[in-house]
Amino acid sequence: MNTSNLFAKNFKKYEIILASLLVIIIVIFLSIYLLLPNFDKVQQIFLQQSKVGKKLQELKKKETILVSLDQTEYKDNFTKIKQILPPDKDYVSLFTMFDNLQSVTGITIIRTDFQLGTISTGSANKTQGPGKNIYNLPISFAILGSYRQFQNFISLLSSFSGRIVSIKSIQWDYKSEDLINASFTGYAFYSPLPSSIGAIDTPLPIIDKNGQDLMSKIANLPEVKNEIIDGSIVTGKNDLFRQ
Repeated sequence: MNTSNLFAKNFKKYEIILASLLVIIIVIFLSIYLLLPNFDKVQQIFLQQSKVGKKLQELKKKETILVSLDQTEYKDNFTKIKQILPPDKDYVSLFTMFDNLQSVTGITIIRTDFQLGTISTGSANKTQGPGKNIYNLPISFAILGSYRQFQNFISLLSSFSGRIVSIKSIQWDYKSEDLINASFTGYAFYSPLPSSIGAIDTPLPIIDKNGQDLMSKIANLPEVKNEIIDGSIVTGKNDLFRQ
């Protein structure tokens, strides 16, 4: 019996077994090739569901915190914060603050230098201040008055009665209790508002005890009242030649 006949005889003998093995191999190959990517997709879906579930829990916690806040209180405080820490380079409020301090304390302000080019020019370089998104405005000024007026001036300057001001140096000439000449250098500050409010799942800022104490002080500040011009007042004629 030659080799070919022997092979044919053995093939017929094990034909069913070989065919079954071939089918099993094909099924396994197709399962791996076609189903394995689907298993990866299913796993990714489960992971995404887990992340979404955690994010939903965080959003519910955030919602609970936001609902518990007093909207009116924070709205009023925001207005007062803009009074002492404006969002732009507002030098008008600096003049107003020093005018008020001079009027209340009786001190005489003999010189002010707010570097108006730096303050009023939008393209000027920003100098980083003491906190995130807070920038410096260099200022210097000189006052003349009595010792009592000097005390009251310093007290009001640091009492959130106007802009937040940090004094870097003081040079003073004590002539008598009724006559003190002092020169100050320091910084006022401003903080631009963010260009966006962030994503909905952005964590809320944490207000520590110092922040809470500061918020309490700000809440006790007097309200800012803007004068409104009555539009009913006649300011002139539309026709210059009309009697």
